[in-house]
Amino acid sequence: GIKHRTLELQSEDLALAEWIQVRKSQAMNSKYINMDRDFLIKLAGLQGTKHVGCANRNLLRKLKRLKEKGIIIDYPQKITSVMRMQIR
Repeated sequence: GIKHRTLELQSEDLALAEWIQVRKSQAMNSKYINMDRDFLIKLAGLQGTKHVGCANRNLLRKLKRLKEKGIIIDYPQKITSVMRMQIR
């Protein structure tokens, strides 16, 4: 279930994109997936960021790139403890 467009992403976005796509194929008929903020930060490779606000901004940038490539349909504009993303 990995899209060809995933290969066009920046290398630091690959782990997050692949995990989302694998999770999406496991969820089958579900249109949404819920992810823990801390787990998202870890997958995005941002766990070493000193400031929480900076990590959140970088995470939102990564999610925006995933949306532009068609990996996800929509994501929350504000980071919360549990993130709900709309998937294809």
